[in-house]
Amino acid sequence: MPTANTDYNAAYASVHDAIVGGEQTADRLISEFAEELSGRRVLDIGAGTGRVAKVMGDLAESVIGVELSPHMLAMAGDLPPNVTLLQGDFSRPLPVANNFSAAIAACGSLACVPDSPALTAAAAHVREALLPQAWFIVEYYARDIYESFVEMGQVNFTNEAGFTGYTKGQLDGDILTVHTHIALDEGGVLEFSEQVFLPDYPQVAESIGAAGFKLVDEMHPEDLPFDWLLFQASNIDS
Repeated sequence: MPTANTDYNAAYASVHDAIVGGEQTADRLISEFAEELSGRRVLDIGAGTGRVAKVMGDLAESVIGVELSPHMLAMAGDLPPNVTLLQGDFSRPLPVANNFSAAIAACGSLACVPDSPALTAAAAHVREALLPQAWFIVEYYARDIYESFVEMGQVNFTNEAGFTGYTKGQLDGDILTVHTHIALDEGGVLEFSEQVFLPDYPQVAESIGAAGFKLVDEMHPEDLPFDWLLFQASNIDS
């Protein structure tokens, strides 16, 4: 049986929005933090195809999204006039000016690191791009939900886009590996794996806080596999 897009980034980009739900799944997060985003220059970390950035464009003065994968950027399509996507790696200094009054890392994007020091380093690069007292909204994978997912073994699914397949997870300490297998309409198979850093949320908050942020609020939606953490940037020298 043929396998399409065996490269992880290309594979994931080709089905990303269909799997995570497209723009409609971003509405709830953006609505919850509308006050922190409205009228601001917003930096979107791990912007992917621009799914969240497009929704924020209705609220923000402007949005600049930074995404590592060129495959994801190629899937972005038309963007609102106040939304721009750039290629960049949050493990390094970001290719943007340091004048943002808000930032967001949605859908677990900051979890693509190997450990706590790397998470702190990534958050520090975000901090460098922010004004003092800027907001930083982090949507991070909820460990308790994914522990239950791993215990279930193979999980079969059919989503609203018509994809059928299965996922399997393995948790090794604080590293979660998820393998996804999708049956394509034309008879092929799409397979990809991702690996993310999955500590308890207090460790996530501590790691990000060490980069110059103060935790202001936290939410743990019972019906979502994410924790929502709201930080505020300290003065850069404090």
